[in-house]
Amino acid sequence: MGGGIKESDPLSSWAAQRDAELHDSLASCGKVYRETAQLSVAGTRVSFASLAGRKAVNEDAAAVWVAGRPGSIRWAAAVADGVSACLLPELGSSLACLSALAAVAAHQGEASGLRPIAAASEAMQQLAEAVAGRPEAWRPGSVSRSMWKRVLRDGAYFQTTLTVVWEADDGLYVEGLGDGGFSVGVEGGSMGFVPNPSLAVSCIGPGRSDSALYWHSYARWRDAAVFTDGLSPWVENGGDPWGCADAAGALEACLEADETTDNLTLLLVSREAA
Repeated sequence: MGGGIKESDPLSSWAAQRDAELHDSLASCGKVYRETAQLSVAGTRVSFASLAGRKAVNEDAAAVWVAGRPGSIRWAAAVADGVSACLLPELGSSLACLSALAAVAAHQGEASGLRPIAAASEAMQQLAEAVAGRPEAWRPGSVSRSMWKRVLRDGAYFQTTLTVVWEADDGLYVEGLGDGGFSVGVEGGSMGFVPNPSLAVSCIGPGRSDSALYWHSYARWRDAAVFTDGLSPWVENGGDPWGCADAAGALEACLEADETTDNLTLLLVSREAA
């Protein structure tokens, strides 16, 4: 169901305006990077990329915010994968990423108490309340009334998974839900999470507000990778994101391996040598 809505439709227009507002808010207190970038922040290398892969529309989203002033939190990143079975998943993934980063930016001194996924979910619920107040006014012109009724009944629009990573003075933090994965290199090995693909996907959206599946902190860490489920088959079959120079190179290697037809998004972070 995803994709295919024109920007002039109410939901798309609202999303574009909200995207601009969140981007401006984040830019007012730091720098914002979207979709693909490589940067160095206070001794940490950050590389991320997002590609449509072999799908017509990229329903994933990724963004990084770097603090513009001294504080406990140095940077934060968000990776989201819109749920293809719903309406406008690409707008949901973008909204989730920016809403989560805005929550981090607003609480720079409270790294250990942050719950950015809850903040992103709240942004979705605010949209749901607005739509519920005037449902017909929000109906995209290309969506029939009967389909729109089903979409609203099931909350089947803007749904997305979400993983958020942030670095503070006392370590690295990771919170997430959905069918993406992450791996954090720690002293003596690594720790990570790749959900069972046979389980129902947890997500957030205007009619869906699943709780975070995990929340971890790592005081001593060396590197980390976060990826949407499009990379899971490649990783599980021995693909090594760290074997490439950057995230974009890893995505190209995944595509060359021809092990997925999904969108691909990857975040790589590593501590730089002293």
